[in-house]
Amino acid sequence: MSKSSQKTQRGIKRYFNLDNIVDTGVDVALVIFDVLSSPILIVMRVVRWFLNEFVLGHIKRLIKFIIRIFIKGEDNGNKRR
Repeated sequence: MSKSSQKTQRGIKRYFNLDNIVDTGVDVALVIFDVLSSPILIVMRVVRWFLNEFVLGHIKRLIKFIIRIFIKGEDNGNKRR
């Protein structure tokens, strides 16, 4: 093994010890908990659910209704010829 790879391994071992790994894990868990429990994010989740359930459903229904009107109009136009 070369001296540079041994030096790199020693550096990695120094930074990746159990204490640093546990501290990093706890920090990540706290950030995730903080993000998930943030009140504005809860409100945004409810708004997104509302939009998906009601508004998008009504928009889809309206678009389908308009398309049916145009299709029905084309069918009537073909019968007149």
